Amino acid sequence: MNYTAFPIDSVIQRVARESVLIVGGPATLVLQVAHPIVARGVAEFSDFQARPFRRLFRTLHTVYSIVFGTATEAEAIGQKMVSLHRDIAGPGYSGMDPEAQLWVLATLMKSSIDLYEWSVGPLSDSEKDAYFAQMLEFGGRFGLSKPTEPHNWASFMGYYDEMTASGKLGSEPVCRDMTQAIVRPEQPLLLRCIAPITRAWVTEPIPAALHPALGLQSTRWTRGCWRVTRRCMKVARFLPKPLRWVPHYRKLRRRLKRSPCATSPAEPRSR
Repeated sequence: MNYTAFPIDSVIQRVARESVLIVGGPATLVLQVAHPIVARGVAEFSDFQARPFRRLFRTLHTVYSIVFGTATEAEAIGQKMVSLHRDIAGPGYSGMDPEAQLWVLATLMKSSIDLYEWSVGPLSDSEKDAYFAQMLEFGGRFGLSKPTEPHNWASFMGYYDEMTASGKLGSEPVCRDMTQAIVRPEQPLLLRCIAPITRAWVTEPIPAALHPALGLQSTRWTRGCWRVTRRCMKVARFLPKPLRWVPHYRKLRRRLKRSPCATSPAEPRSR
C-alpha cells in the first residue's frame, strides 16, 4: 500500500519532522521574495505586506501535508497548488516560471539541511543526495520540471552559491519592500514586539552580500541573538520526541499504528 507520498522515515521525512526547523522560516521567506519574479507575484496576488507570515504558515502546512500525508492527499494538494500558481501572472512574471520555482525549492532545501545539521546532527553525502532527489520529486508536485542541473547535492550547492552571487536576488525595489514587511512589520502588535528577534533570524543566516539590496544590517544585537539561538537549537536533540516532531508527523505515526496495512515508522536515529 502506497500509504504516504514518500517512504516512511525517508530522509525527507526525518528532516521535515523536526520542529526546530521553523527557526529558519523568516530567512527562507526573505530569500524567496528576494527573487524578483517571486516578489512581483507575491506583491500583486497576496496580502503579504499586511500579513507577511501568512505565506510562511501556508508554505509549512503545504510541505508537511505532502511529505507526511497520504499519496492521495499529496496529489490533490499538488494539483490545487499548480492551479493556483497558473493564475499568478503579469508583465515579466509567472507563478509557473521554472527558474523562480527552482529557487523557492532551493531556499527550503538549504535552510532545512542547515538547521537540521546545526540542531540534530550531520547528514552523510548519500543522505543529502537522497534528500535532494526527494525534494525534486516534491517540487514536481507543484509543476516543476526536473532540471538537468543541479543533479545532486554538490551541484545544488554550486547552483545556490551562484544564485546568491549573481546580483539577481534583491535586484528590484519590490524585493526590498517585501523584505521590510517581514523585518519591520507595521502590524499586528505581536509581530512588532518580536521584530528584533525576527531581524536577527533573517539577517544572520542570509549571505552578507545580499544585505544592502534587501535593506538588512548585521549588528551586535543580531549577531548575539543568532549565536544564542544556535546554542539553544543544539538542545533540540535532547528533547522528548513528541516535542521535537511537528504535529503532521505525529499524526502520521498515529495513523500507522491504527492501520493494519501499513508498517510502523522506524525509530529515529539517536543523535
